[in-house]
Amino acid sequence: KFIRVRWVESYRGVIRALEKNAFAGVQYNPFLLILATLWSLFVDVLPFFMIWFLKGAAFYFLLAAVLIIFLTYLSLQPRSRVALALFPLHPIGYLLLFGLMWYSAIKTLIQGGVTWRDTFYPLKELRNSQASRKQ
Repeated sequence: KFIRVRWVESYRGVIRALEKNAFAGVQYNPFLLILATLWSLFVDVLPFFMIWFLKGAAFYFLLAAVLIIFLTYLSLQPRSRVALALFPLHPIGYLLLFGLMWYSAIKTLIQGGVTWRDTFYPLKELRNSQASRKQ
């Protein structure tokens, strides 16, 4: 009924693929990475932990944030049998994702670009390619 395509072969393959692509998700821009990291911490990570420590309006705001995330996982349940089981791992997943994004950014900035399949792509070329796609 559905076509399956293997994206990568192993956990190491996932890390290599994200290492190459994660910084591209913020247009190779360190400032956008900082903003995205802060946003994700406040929206995807802290509500899960701070809900236990705050009271009053702040508690209800955090509860609403966690509930929205829960409803998102619930909406995925018909397509993925494990969606709800992954809900408690949501903040950990985001911490791992942003850890990989920062690793990707630091490695790309130090190297001045990305190496993929034995070819080096300079950062300036990658940024120009993204800019030309927007036009």
